[in-house]
Amino acid sequence: MTDQYPKTYRQKRSLQDSAVNMNVISNTRCQLAAMKQDLDGIVESQEEVDQIMCHFAALEAILAKAKKIKLSFSSATEKDIKKLGIEHSGLFFDRKAISQRYNIPRSILDSLHEQLRRIFLHVMAPEHGARARIILDSVLLAVAETCALNTKKTSAVIFPEFTIGAGEGIRVINPTTKHEIWLTGTTDFALCTYSTKRTCRETVLLSTLDDVMRVAHNRITLVETKKETTELRTALPEATAQAVALAEVAGYVDDPFHLKKGVCVDPLLRCFRENATRVFYESEMIQISERDILDNLDRGRQDLHDVTEIVYHWLVSSKGPSEDPLFRLVEEEELDVSL
Repeated sequence: MTDQYPKTYRQKRSLQDSAVNMNVISNTRCQLAAMKQDLDGIVESQEEVDQIMCHFAALEAILAKAKKIKLSFSSATEKDIKKLGIEHSGLFFDRKAISQRYNIPRSILDSLHEQLRRIFLHVMAPEHGARARIILDSVLLAVAETCALNTKKTSAVIFPEFTIGAGEGIRVINPTTKHEIWLTGTTDFALCTYSTKRTCRETVLLSTLDDVMRVAHNRITLVETKKETTELRTALPEATAQAVALAEVAGYVDDPFHLKKGVCVDPLLRCFRENATRVFYESEMIQISERDILDNLDRGRQDLHDVTEIVYHWLVSSKGPSEDPLFRLVEEEELDVSL
């Protein structure tokens, strides 16, 4: 009697020569955790479930040692970032210098302030972060509108659900250890400016990632929304992975990439190559609070002004972190103590 489906044989290979999809491992871990929770308290299955979880943890530890890993942005961890040889530093805002900038027209800032007031009054703040998305939509539209008003030669475009690593992902290599991670995924928004003389608006709005690389007048700013209850520092690995992947696609060497994480709450990060070394800069946080927007109008308006000015500045500026007039670089030890 023969098998209905003949066996196929694959040549044995080393873990270090194989690409491991850690997204599958992560999804399996979540499914096993759900199974364990569902079966919790059932005496007959307790021992087998514990053994499965133990064996899976051991398997995960083995696979994590592979030199070629496929990973989604949201699955990236601090360990993954360190394995890529990405260095961590920090920067502080010069709040006085920011407060003295008036790129955002008063009419736009007044309209944004009123829009946020209505959002805080009428939109619930559920765990999935829907209100955060509405707030961020308003802020980014205000920045894009400012770009259109401040110059006749350039305009800004917003790409929702911006895909950076499609298919097999984007290959990022540690130049020292040769450790590889293939990064995949999307970010909630990407912004860039483009020349209105060289490119028509309809062409830009229909652009793919490759098209954006060609038409972008300056750098691309990545923006991500998070739940209002999220500890933003836990999102740093995801933010860094997004910025590094985009840097690999763009092929820039010295231009910094920067992104805003959170719900009108900033840490702004910059990630760039410095003599072939990737560095990301983490800042302190500027927060637009519901209480200030509704009750403390002067404070709420000032914080709103500062956040929109920073996003606008980073969208149009071509200066690196060491040259930027709005920031002061700090060492990692100072960052850990101060933030």
